[in-house]
Amino acid sequence: MYKDTIHMSDIEEIKQLVKENIELSEETLRLVKKMRRAHLIGRAFKILYWIVILAVMFGAYYYFQPLIGDFINAYQDIISDLEKLKTSVGNLPLPQ
Repeated sequence: MYKDTIHMSDIEEIKQLVKENIELSEETLRLVKKMRRAHLIGRAFKILYWIVILAVMFGAYYYFQPLIGDFINAYQDIISDLEKLKTSVGNLPLPQ
C-alpha cells in the first residue's frame, strides 16, 4: 500500500531545501531593498533637477525683467515717434 513513514534522509533533504529557500529569500530581500533605495534616490534627483530648472527660469525672469521692460518702453517710444512723424508728414502740403 502507501508508505506513510518519513525517513531521516527525507527530513534532512527538507531541512536543506528550507535553508536554501531562506537564503534565497534573504538575498531577494536585499536586492529589493537596493532597488527601492535606487528608485528613491532617482526620484529625489529628478525632483531636484526640476527645482533647479524652475529656479533658473524664475531667476532669469527676475534678472532680465527690468531689461525687457526697458526694451518694451523704448519700442513703444519708437512707435509713438513714428506715429507723430506720420501725422506730421501727412500735414505737409503736397508739391504742385
